[in-house]
Amino acid sequence: MSGVMRRIPCPHCKRPTHVRKTIQITATCREVTCHCTNEQCGCVFVAEITPVRILSPSAIPDPGIFIPLSRHVDVDRVTDDLFKDVKRV
Repeated sequence: MSGVMRRIPCPHCKRPTHVRKTIQITATCREVTCHCTNEQCGCVFVAEITPVRILSPSAIPDPGIFIPLSRHVDVDRVTDDLFKDVKRV
């Protein structure tokens, strides 16, 4: 599990949890099993992690994956950036 991911809070006591297990369900969905760090709470739950929107498009997108662009993405700028090295005819 990447150190970049922040801890998922317990839905009951709001304390941090430890991710103990992850399973890839689909190309865009992963299940994570979380254990609450609060011994008095003891909650264990499964959460799903799924991309909701793209903030910065991939330079090598998978054509079989669709994740909508955020409405804040400047599509014209992104298109220009992606094709800046392509020679125009």
